[in-house]
Amino acid sequence: MSALPLNSVEDSLFPRLGKVLWGWEFCNDLESGKECNSRSCPHRRIGQLRRFFQFYKALILNYVDSCSPENRLFKTHQDLHHAILQLKANPDLTRAELCAFIANQGAHREPRRSNLLNASSLVVNVLTMIDCSALYQSPDRLETGTYRLHWKDDVPFSKYIQDLFPTTNHPILSFNESLSSIEMKSELRAVKLQKRLRMRFRDTHDIQDHLKLDRNQNTLEIYHHTAFLKEQLRLTKSDGDFSLPSNSIRV
Repeated sequence: MSALPLNSVEDSLFPRLGKVLWGWEFCNDLESGKECNSRSCPHRRIGQLRRFFQFYKALILNYVDSCSPENRLFKTHQDLHHAILQLKANPDLTRAELCAFIANQGAHREPRRSNLLNASSLVVNVLTMIDCSALYQSPDRLETGTYRLHWKDDVPFSKYIQDLFPTTNHPILSFNESLSSIEMKSELRAVKLQKRLRMRFRDTHDIQDHLKLDRNQNTLEIYHHTAFLKEQLRLTKSDGDFSLPSNSIRV
């Protein structure tokens, strides 16, 4: 299964993806080919992650369609998963260093820069559900006309994530004891926004776009892959300081 060609996305691949992304450890029954009877076995959560696995399949097929076979730096799912594990284990890698790993992994002869960028973007998108590509490489962004911070060659991945999501205090919402905070939170309900402001909501699979407001269209984007977030949060339940991206990515 590990050498499954990239253009073939089977349901049986998803438990392996869970191991790569979240270190899933399956019960003994499942590992021996029997029916899973353990409530704590992560295999039981596969159904909850259906949307994320559909997202993974769409990413893979888009990558396959956008690259001719000779230009694909990832030939199998194993190739992609190795690159993901490399970035997870070394979150301070720069993009140039990740691209070098991808090129060396398949012993490719001087691959085109565009192919390296596409491959490294796929790694980040599967691992974090973030599109790190430059504006001209993302049809989605060209359509919306919005500026995005893309991952530059000399920037460590952990620094890129930190720049995307800077930690700052909101003057009202960061303080639970504030009366204004309580009043604002009670007013910020989807029903009220729809009724009073005629606001529409749109699903997004890029976590960067969560709560992004399009004033012209009066549309608010909502990141809807909650099962993916829950898997990430399970990894950081243990003791430790996960406030820094380099620590939270490595788990």
